[in-house]
Order: sequence, then C-alpha cells, then structure tokens
Amino acid sequence: MKTNVSMNLARVGVLALAAAIAGCSGAANSMPAAQSASASLPGASVAVKPAGMYSCAYASDEHFNSKYDIPAGSWLVFTSVFRVPPGQAAPLRFDVSNSYITFTANNQTYKIQAPGSRISLHQQSAAHLNWAKGSQHGIWWLMVPYGTMEKNGADFMDQVAWQVPQPGLHGSDFQGNNAVTWHASLSSGKYANEQIQWQWGAAVYSQLDNFPANYNNLGVKPVDDPNYSNGNADPAGTPELNKQYLTDGGTNQGPQNDYIGGAEQNHVTNVSPCGKV
Repeated sequence: MKTNVSMNLARVGVLALAAAIAGCSGAANSMPAAQSASASLPGASVAVKPAGMYSCAYASDEHFNSKYDIPAGSWLVFTSVFRVPPGQAAPLRFDVSNSYITFTANNQTYKIQAPGSRISLHQQSAAHLNWAKGSQHGIWWLMVPYGTMEKNGADFMDQVAWQVPQPGLHGSDFQGNNAVTWHASLSSGKYANEQIQWQWGAAVYSQLDNFPANYNNLGVKPVDDPNYSNGNADPAGTPELNKQYLTDGGTNQGPQNDYIGGAEQNHVTNVSPCGKV
C-alpha cells in the first residue's frame, strides 16, 4: 500500500513539474495584444500549440500601398509563403500557431486572427493543401514533396481573408512608417531549428464567391511549382477560384499586380521553429 501511495505521489510531482515548464515556455513567448478595438473574421482562429513544445514568436512588417483606398465590403486576403535555404536536408515539419495581423487605421488598431497551419515536406508524389474546420474554427494542412523547394520556389504557409468593415481603409492611413505586422509562432518536434525564409503580402479582392466560412471554396494554390499544382505560374497562395476579382490595394505595388500582394517580392524574414522542451 505504501508503495502505491509513493508511486502516485511521484506521478503527481512529475505532472506538476511538466505543467510548470509548459507555463514558463508560454510566458517566455507571449505575444502583445492589440491596444484598442479589434476586428476578426468568423471562421479564422489561432491554432493550438502542440503540448510539450517551445514556440518561437516572430513578427514581420510590410506597408500597404498608400495610393489606393480599400472600400468597405471588399476582402483583404493575407498570405504567408516560405522557402527553405539551398542545401538544407529534407524532410521538414513545423507548426504555425498564434498567427495574427495588426495594423492601425481609422484611429483604431485592428487585430485579424489567422488559422495557423501544419506543414510537412517529405518524399511524396503530390501536393495537398486543405483547410480543416475544427473546434477552434480550423487550421491549414500542407503536405508537399520536398522537391517543391527546388528552383527557388515558395510554398504556402498561412492565409486569412478579412472583409473590410465600414468606413473602409484609406490609403492616407498607411503613409510613412505605419506598418502592417504579421505575428506568428513556429514550433517543430523532430526537425527543430531548421531555417525558413518567411514572406507575406496582402491582396484586395472585390468579392469572394461561396465565402465565408470554408476556405476550401477559394481553391488556394499550395506551391509555386506548376508541376505539383494547377499547371500554371501563379504564386503559392493564389485563390484560384476567385482571382478574377483581384483589385488595387494592399501590399501590391501597382494596379492588380499580384494575387498574393507581391509576397514573394516582399522582404524576407528568417525564422526557425523551436524544438521540444
């Protein structure tokens, strides 16, 4: 009997220690919240960080084109893509969580939550991208061949569509140093600390058919490489079923320049998924 009690106490001690470590991990990587009113899209939410992992937090800034107003009722489609530096060994798996965009306009700060994703690059013959609806409104799943990283191609990382509220967004709000910031945390269990090159952009669409709430209705392109998706040269993240509605604004630098807001020409942020505790 004493032996059983001692074993139970030992188990409690281990669980308490694990909880303490997890709490420290979360506190060390907490992300700042928006300071004023927020606006988020129903059907988009933060992915849950896998238990027992650190999650390294990063942020990346871009600027909207101040020449273009973005009308209320149109859609801003924010798209993240990534590359793996040449010479890095396959395979690669990582999770994107606590993913959200912040910016200031109309004298308030907007916070747009993104679904986050689970990325797997390994040896297989086809590319698969799917948005799966779950208890926290869903998550992106990408499974693609490691060969999609060849020829300096990019793969999909995360995407969120946000309908612009009244009174719309004025280009004048984005002059000077008023940046738009994408925040994201990365974690990996088995292939931690591999370097990833992260880029993102925001394109404006006058409408999105059959949306919200299912992102699969957009027909999002998983990778640049036409051999693995759609057979065209559109960039990863293009909403293929709605690209006819692309209009001016966001991070596009010219009239209707790019289906993902020029993400692959925007600045590169080097990030590394953290490993297990």
